[in-house]
Amino acid sequence: MQAMSSWHGQMFVINSFFVLFCVIYALMLNETSPRLSELAGQDVPVAAWCLDCGHHRVLAVGDLLRRMDSCTAAAAVARRLSCDRCGSRAIETRPHYAGLGVVAGHRWHED
Repeated sequence: MQAMSSWHGQMFVINSFFVLFCVIYALMLNETSPRLSELAGQDVPVAAWCLDCGHHRVLAVGDLLRRMDSCTAAAAVARRLSCDRCGSRAIETRPHYAGLGVVAGHRWHED
């Protein structure tokens, strides 16, 4: 068995990183929550809350669209946020459909 040439080894590393990038990108595109463009069409804001201190805020989709791509899933918005109160990056986001009350599965903290 011959040893792999230096060039082949470098190509293997480059291809490995490319495959990893493609997998991560595909996972980001496969978010199950609605996209910001869909929420903008329905005029639905995005609810965001800190998992550490419980601080929460409703964010206007128009403001988010100025900072993010319209194909961004509502759940992926959290990756770009940090808490105004405690600075934590442990944020969760979901569409804020009016009239449905508190989002199921979320424990609201007292302000």
